[in-house]
Amino acid sequence: MNFSEAVKLAMDAHNMSKADLARATKYSYQYISDLLVGKRRWHEVVINKVCEALGIKIEIIFEVGEGESGEQSSSL
Repeated sequence: MNFSEAVKLAMDAHNMSKADLARATKYSYQYISDLLVGKRRWHEVVINKVCEALGIKIEIIFEVGEGESGEQSSSL
């Protein structure tokens, strides 16, 4: 799942429209719409405002373990 899909799910869970999210973040409706359909790229400031408006957070889980051959492996 990409970030736009996660935002759409959170919007649905909060019964929030694109217009509601635009008002909550102080971005234009068109800008929010463009982000959600992939016409614009997400950047840190926008991500933080959207997460705050939706009450969600982003977690990156990085695990390091030993593989079968004794080598370290990682996954995100």
